[in-house]
Formats: sequence, C-alpha cells, structure tokens
Amino acid sequence: MSNKKLHLAAFVSAGPVSGSHGGWRHPKAEGDLLSAGYYQNIGRLLEQGRFDLLFIADIVAIPDTLGGSLESQLRYGALGALRLDPLTVLSFVAAATKHIGLGATISTTYTQPYSVARALATLDHLSGGRAAWNIVTSFQESEARNFGLTEQLSRDERYDRADEFLDVTVKLWDSWRDGALVRDRQKPLFADPTKVRRIDHAGKWFNVRGPLNVSRPPQGRPVFIQAGASDRGRDFAARWAEIIFVTPGLIDVAVEFRNDLRARAVRFGRDPDTLKVLPGIAPVIAETENTAKALCDELYGLAHPTAGLSTLSYHLGVDLSLFPQDQVLPENLDVPGVQGHLPGGCRTDPSLRREPCRTWTAVRRRPHHARLHRHARLGGGSHAGMVRGRSLRRLHAAGTLFARRRRGCRSPPGARAATARPVPH
Repeated sequence: MSNKKLHLAAFVSAGPVSGSHGGWRHPKAEGDLLSAGYYQNIGRLLEQGRFDLLFIADIVAIPDTLGGSLESQLRYGALGALRLDPLTVLSFVAAATKHIGLGATISTTYTQPYSVARALATLDHLSGGRAAWNIVTSFQESEARNFGLTEQLSRDERYDRADEFLDVTVKLWDSWRDGALVRDRQKPLFADPTKVRRIDHAGKWFNVRGPLNVSRPPQGRPVFIQAGASDRGRDFAARWAEIIFVTPGLIDVAVEFRNDLRARAVRFGRDPDTLKVLPGIAPVIAETENTAKALCDELYGLAHPTAGLSTLSYHLGVDLSLFPQDQVLPENLDVPGVQGHLPGGCRTDPSLRREPCRTWTAVRRRPHHARLHRHARLGGGSHAGMVRGRSLRRLHAAGTLFARRRRGCRSPPGARAATARPVPH
C-alpha cells in the first residue's frame, strides 16, 4: 500500500461562486457573504476536517466579456459579481483558526512587489506561519482598465513582469535575516543593523531599494501557488510554485500535466518532489450516493445558463454571445491569440470536441471543476479514480508545505480528511 498522504485544499470564493453557479440560491446556503463570521466559520469547518489549506480566488474587475455588459454577472451572481479582498478576509480567518494554511490570490500585473511582500509577511506573522500566495498574472481587459491602462499587457510581458516581481519579493523577505529582530531592553537593541540590508533592485519592471519594514516571515516566505496551463505558465509554475492548481477532465491528462511540470522543474534546478499538483473537484456530499446525486442535480438546476456562459466567456476572453447557442463548440477557439484560458473541463476533456451533443447550452451549466458525487463512506460516484486506489498513486495529490516550514505550528497528528456535512453554498 502506498504511504503517500492525501492533502486537501479548499478553493473558496469571497463572493457568491464557489464550485457552483447556483449554490448561493440554495435554501440551505448559509451565512452572509459580507460578514467576517461567514468566512471564519468556513475556516473552522475546514480545519476540523483536517484540510491543509484554504485559498481564496480573486479577480480585480467585474467581467464584462459576455455581450460587453455587467448584467449577467450582477443579475445571476456569476464569477466576478462580488469579490472581497482576500488578504482582509484571511486576516479574520487567521484569528479564528490555528493550523490551516491561508492562501491569498494576488496579481503580479496590478500590484507592486513591496506592498505584496509587506502584506504577506504581515499575514504570515499574525497567523503563526500559515500564509500562502496564489500568484496570478491576470488576463482580462476589464482588469487593465481599472488600473489606468487602455489594454492589458501581452501574455509574455505579464510573465516577464511576474518573474521579476517574484525576484523582488523574495529579496525583500530576505532583507531581514533570521534573528534580526532582537528587542533587547537592556542594551538597548531593537533590531540588529548588521542583519537588515537594502536590496537595491534595478530591473526592467521594478526599481526597489528596500529593505522591507516587516521582519522576516516565520516561513522565510509564503508558500507559492500557481495555476498556469500555457507553455509559459507551466515554466513559471515549475520555476516558482510549490502547489500547482489544475482542473483536469481526464486522469491521463492530469498525469501528463504533472509529469511535464516535474520535468520542467528539473530544468530549473529544482527537486521535482517539491511540486505538489492539486486536481480540482467540486464535491457534493450527502448521506447516500442517490441523495448526493439528487443534490447535484438540484444545484445544476439552480444555475442560470447565462451565469455559466458568462464565466466561460471570461476564461476564454471571447464573447460567446456572438455564437449560436445550440451548436457544437467551435474549433477555432483553440487558435493562438486567445487571451484567456480554457477552464479545466473544456481544456482537457476531448469529449467536448468529439461529441456532437456538446453544445453551448449543455456546457454553460457545467461547474468550474470536475463534479464529484460522494456519500459519507466515499463510495461510488464519478471521478472516483481521482481520489482513491491505484489512480491515487498515479496522480500526485496536492500538499502544502506549511508543516515543513512553519515554526511551532504543526497540523494535528494523524490528520486525515473528515466527513463534512453538506454546505450547498
């Protein structure tokens, strides 16, 4: 039997969408999306269930790709209708939890290294070494316009900027050596000047003198999360990330993705075992399999088709309202130059291309990730090979590195996934 542990991370939206476009409409959906207690309860529930990580998705605009309008987002509670700032939300979750990792999505295209390094170092200190950074480069024109740009940077420029951004943030975290913060009342010596230095970074995108005005984080730096699927995105993930988030439709595609990332990591001089690949699923949990399937169907029924179409338009960077809604998916959406990225089911599932019945009408109700029906004993259901048996040994489950790097803050011994009660939202 394999001795590998199954690590669990929760992909949470600080807004109405989290795995299902209709979840917010369910009569048992709990909590106020604008209250700190709502997210603290999620954090406590995940920690009770022995999850390694909670990370919050984010974008910095309300997408208007579908029809050039905000209506589909706002009316149906689609992808970007409401997004609270992840760092602020996680600061409240940190106060209500003790062990779970806390991942914030932050764009390297529309922020500055000093601000990000400072904020994440602060979160790492206040949480006892539990901070993680989901690194995104952003790809929406609507986001660019919120930051004084008439159009977004090209994909290569965004990744060039991101590479330098990471160089600078790491230098800033290293600008304080371990033990630099002394706080000796008798000498007196608050901080050792010999252990704090400027970084004097001068590059194409950034000029930063430093040092950071926050002492070295407990982990040294946060855990890095990435979800790049393009060739450049995979290189970026292989160079920097410890956790790679992917939404595979087929296990063979997921295995190929993991093997490719490991090979790229070797080319960057990294140990490939330091990369953990996190396959995305959207579990629906109930007391029996039939009940779980019924709940899944109910959630599908609550999802307005336009909400799903709006989300798919966002990911592709293509206004899908221009296409007939009762025809097979157009092949030309795969041509180079599309600025977005295909969400997992569309990117990796060949059935979307070869089955004539796969029309926009059918696809636009699909969730972001593979849907997994489960009852309390984890029997039956779709995508079972993704989480058990021989396939689990083929597909490396995601794992955070908090336990390795955190000081004095370990996950509970013998941690394993606990059965959670249904939370439709």
